[in-house]
Amino acid sequence: MNAAPVPTKLFKSTRTLVEFPLTTKLVSTEPQTKSPTVRLLKALRSKPKTNGANKAAMQRPKKQQGRFNTAVWLSFNQPPTAPIALILSYKDSKGEFSIVVDDVKPAGSSSLMLSGNVTLNYHGDLEYLKASCTGFNLADDFTIEDAHIKKIADEA
Repeated sequence: MNAAPVPTKLFKSTRTLVEFPLTTKLVSTEPQTKSPTVRLLKALRSKPKTNGANKAAMQRPKKQQGRFNTAVWLSFNQPPTAPIALILSYKDSKGEFSIVVDDVKPAGSSSLMLSGNVTLNYHGDLEYLKASCTGFNLADDFTIEDAHIKKIADEA
């Protein structure tokens, strides 16, 4: 499923499941082929550019794209009756957005896995990346068995 991101405020009753830590490996835009030591030495040896065009480019948030594989395993005390959706929410320099990763109509099952690949187009750095669910009551008792997110490498 690859839907367009919408402002998070349009999703009314969501429950945040987990906030994923933003590691360098998760949000990095450069290929991971070079070792961290080589990248550090290259950055230290390079001279900073100080022309006016570079300053303007630094002020404008850079548009970035990332493809992510996301999965959440949930376990319920009472099987839910309504459809449940997994939503990935993020905040960048333009605002807070959400995208539906997966939705499922549980057929009496008390254990669910919601997963999928989504492409995020964001501006600047991500402030946070959260997995949320919608479709069940706030009183429903459930357990998060596991949550997973991984950036999918760009194909050459």
